[in-house]
Amino acid sequence: MSYKITVGPKTNAPSFDWVLTDVFECLQKTTDYSISYFENEEDIDESCHIAIFSKCLPKNSTFRRLKATKLIFVPIDYYYSTFQIWSDKTVLTLFDAIFIHNSNINTYLPVSVSKYAIDHYQKFDIKRNRTVQDFILWLGVSEYVPQTIRFLIDQKIHPDTIVLLSDTQNIIKDLNSITLQLDRLGLRSPIIGDDSNIDIQGYVIQKWSAEKQNVYLASCISCIDYKTREFRHLTKPPTKCQIHASSAVPQFVNEDHPAVELLQKDGIYLKNIEDMQRMEKTDIIEYGQTLKFQCDKRYHLSNVVKVYEDNITQIITTPIKSRRFIFITLLSRTIRAFLFRQLSSGSKLRELIRRITGR
Repeated sequence: MSYKITVGPKTNAPSFDWVLTDVFECLQKTTDYSISYFENEEDIDESCHIAIFSKCLPKNSTFRRLKATKLIFVPIDYYYSTFQIWSDKTVLTLFDAIFIHNSNINTYLPVSVSKYAIDHYQKFDIKRNRTVQDFILWLGVSEYVPQTIRFLIDQKIHPDTIVLLSDTQNIIKDLNSITLQLDRLGLRSPIIGDDSNIDIQGYVIQKWSAEKQNVYLASCISCIDYKTREFRHLTKPPTKCQIHASSAVPQFVNEDHPAVELLQKDGIYLKNIEDMQRMEKTDIIEYGQTLKFQCDKRYHLSNVVKVYEDNITQIITTPIKSRRFIFITLLSRTIRAFLFRQLSSGSKLRELIRRITGR
């Protein structure tokens, strides 16, 4: 029997191809699954056996219409806060499964829904130079810049020893917010250069490009990353650390970085930045090779595809989730979503919601 699987909503975002399209194109070749993609959920054929939703929750009408279809949710980095999950918690119980890239999010998801672990595959092949230079590299999105700069200063990592790449256009776009965050951390306002580079406390953040990233990853002595235990950092997929480690890029992190525990479960042992500061250059290079050996082929496309296939096979063989009380569940969703919007906008209901949710 050929199982019909549809995936979406299809977007032009690079993450959609990375997490879904590339994988399901391989599944199309190696299995008898009939794979399709949807842009609008109204176009999903009710005869589909499985519908997979990425970074988007179906409408109430879709849940009611697709009663005979197994539904899978792939949040990736969809959630920004525990309140956001709280607002969706009842509707999440209507899914047959959730595919997760970070097991830390399990704590916040409904117990009644089956969770399956998946990884990003190694989409970008990092070719390391035979001879590396004596600079450290940091790659990250604009939301992490203020805390990272504070950390670099506290660790006494000199601006001349590190290259920083980020989406500087978004720092400029959200300048007031970034400036406020910097001020709270005791840092000066950013200085914007003519070349879209941004100076914060002497640390120059260059505008990210794929070309720059490839050049710097090939020649840097090591990469560093800083994350806290706050929800957004704790639950974000540890993709950067995984990809760097599997490419022999020496990846160092702060001691309580969430990726330390996550990768350790897979037999991959990240060292912290204090270790880096004590190590000789040859030891750092050797550490990168050790990481690659520990990763083995875990993040190769064929391995990741096999995990997807095993997960889908298991979901196919389990009974479809009962949506017997769907009306009550969807009504609860509507109420929670309303309360969440009010909370997010600073409504007078804030205190009431805190009492209800205990947060």
